[in-house]
Amino acid sequence: MDIPHNGRKRIGIVGAGIAGLHLGLRLRQFGMDCTIITDRSPEQVAAGQLTNTVVHWPATLRRERVLQVCHWPTEMFGFRRFRQIIQGPEPIVIRSQSAAPARAVDYRIYLPRLMEDFADRGGRLELAALDVRDIDRLADRFDLIVVATPGNGFAQLFVPNLEESPYDRPQRYWLAGLFVGFRSTADLGATVSIAPGHGEALAFPLLSRAGMGTALLINSLHRDELAMLRVLSSRPGRSGFCGALLRKLKQMHPAIHGQIDAARFDLQGPDDLAWAAVTPIVRASQVHLGGDKYAVALGDVHVTVDPALGQGANIGSYSAFVLADAIAEARSFGLEFCLEMERCRAARLLGASRWTNASLAAPDDVRMELMLAMSRDRRLANEYLDNFNRPERQWDRIGSADRIRAWLEEALRTPAFAAASPARMPFVS
Repeated sequence: MDIPHNGRKRIGIVGAGIAGLHLGLRLRQFGMDCTIITDRSPEQVAAGQLTNTVVHWPATLRRERVLQVCHWPTEMFGFRRFRQIIQGPEPIVIRSQSAAPARAVDYRIYLPRLMEDFADRGGRLELAALDVRDIDRLADRFDLIVVATPGNGFAQLFVPNLEESPYDRPQRYWLAGLFVGFRSTADLGATVSIAPGHGEALAFPLLSRAGMGTALLINSLHRDELAMLRVLSSRPGRSGFCGALLRKLKQMHPAIHGQIDAARFDLQGPDDLAWAAVTPIVRASQVHLGGDKYAVALGDVHVTVDPALGQGANIGSYSAFVLADAIAEARSFGLEFCLEMERCRAARLLGASRWTNASLAAPDDVRMELMLAMSRDRRLANEYLDNFNRPERQWDRIGSADRIRAWLEEALRTPAFAAASPARMPFVS
């Protein structure tokens, strides 16, 4: 469709998560007419139950600085160090440090602040309980609709891409909470523990409503393994929950258990616990609404990834920036615009989805060799960590056995790696 004769583009965004807010804030920087429609006010979001624990990688923090919403400086709240332990008879320990800090802020702080920023900068924040049946009414109001929430049936607008969606059910069952009683998370940075055949656990510093604390996530490949924890968490006062969680960590993830003072270990507050089970899926990036109107998918409604690698919010922010630039330059919002958006965003979004999906499968021999190599060579481990900013590059590195072999061959030619690797393990096909 052509832009109206007055030159004003009316953009409607459904959803006020990070993707919708970054898009709205970027469009306001371009001076564009923009409305974000959400069913919760900033005050309601701030007072709500924990829904996630999110790490923003340095590339996302750079976009925050562009948007002038970097209200939580990494000098005070960021972390660089990462430690990964693959449990086994002889655990593999990978230590790395990112080139720039990452940072985690409770979204009950983060999202309300950005909602207020958006409104203060002339954006319209509209409170309304919408569902997919309202899409035609929205199409009458706006030149382009951006759907940035999969809830209330909106995900059903966009056809699943079955070729890029290998799973039809969750591959991990997650518990996430904000806890007190960790001794050294701020100094250690993030710790990732992998128990092959069972699941993973992660602990990292996070700014919460109570100040700096620790986010703890634990998952299982099997639905029933966390069932008792869920039962205990629903009891009055959550009696027995923390003790059972400690026993689980001691059994499966001793590296994280070792950071905890058992006498002080507890949830920060009664609403600081969340459960999740995510089915990874890639959907079509646009849908025709009839006539000359289209809706574009953004964030989780477009590409839903398991939380295992912390990619969801970060690719949502990236996608929002690409879309904002395209909207600012577009003379029409027809099919050609939508297909160009799909092309521009594909490498990073699909790289994140493919890499995350691959990480959910048991590692084969060549991936185990990569882990061993990273445990011996900090430079290799640092590159792997920095590629969390560029999942398309990570997928180029590890997307097949041949690619991993090529990367390790390249690393072997460096003096630092050769010195740290007196005996090279043979590759196993």
